Amino acid sequence: MELAYAAADLIVSRAGAMTCYEILATGKPSILIPSPNVAEGHQFKNASLMADLAGTRVITEDELDSTTLGSTIEEMLADKSKMAELSERALKAANLNASVEIVQHVLSLVNLSTTREK
Repeated sequence: MELAYAAADLIVSRAGAMTCYEILATGKPSILIPSPNVAEGHQFKNASLMADLAGTRVITEDELDSTTLGSTIEEMLADKSKMAELSERALKAANLNASVEIVQHVLSLVNLSTTREK
């Protein structure tokens, strides 16, 4: 997937949580089509958050057809300054140090627990 992301100017995808993070981390503008077949509308929630954070375009399954998708792709690719802005927003929204921060937090909790037991 790393090569596919690197080669892409624009990503069209479903809106699973890991995919959304990968899109942010690569700084790619995107169009997300959330799956309606996911429990509790998680993909729609993910896509909506991506729209707020990174300007991602969201096309629901009900709206999806070749004309809508094609015109959205063409519109986005035609505006180079908007593509650059969306890329910048995606990178800004990504927390590339998330795993380090999680480990540090867990270790601080372990240290706090150990200190209390003494």
